[in-house]
Amino acid sequence: MQVSKSFQKIEEATICEILTDADFKLNCKKQIGEDKSSTVIFRFIRNLQNANSIDSFTLLQEGKELFNRIVCYGKNNAITAVRQDAASIAEFGLLEKVRYFTEIEDQNTLNNTTEALLAFYNQSRIPSIKPNKSKIDLFDYGVGDRVRVIIKHGF
Repeated sequence: MQVSKSFQKIEEATICEILTDADFKLNCKKQIGEDKSSTVIFRFIRNLQNANSIDSFTLLQEGKELFNRIVCYGKNNAITAVRQDAASIAEFGLLEKVRYFTEIEDQNTLNNTTEALLAFYNQSRIPSIKPNKSKIDLFDYGVGDRVRVIIKHGF
C-alpha cells in the first residue's frame, strides 16, 4: 500500500487533516464541518447576473498565497528566522511557508526579510464572497463546511 493511501485512510478514520511542520513532524488537525461541495455551489459568471449566487466578491492578486508563519533559512542553513501571527494562527490554524535564502549571511537581514514576507502573506487578504440569499439557502451550509466556488470573471 502506498504511504499516501495510508495517510488518506488515517484522515478518513480520524476525521482530521495531516500536516507537516518546519521540523517535518506530522500533526493531526481536527476537521470541522462536512464536504458539501457537490450540493452547495457559489457561482459568479460575468454577464449572467440571473444565474449568479454571489452578489459580490474580492479576490487575491494573482500569485499571492496566504501564510501566517514564515520560516526562513540563510546561507548554508546557518541562520534561521521565524515570524508568525499568533492571532491568525488561533483563528485559521497554522499556515506555514518555508523559504531558503542562500545569499543572506546576516541575521538582521534575514529577520527583516522574514518580517516582510509575513506582512506580504498577511491573512487580511483572504478572499471573500457575499452570497445572494435568494439563490442559496444560508441554512444549507455552516462553519467549516467545504463548498464549491466558481468565478468566471473574464477579461
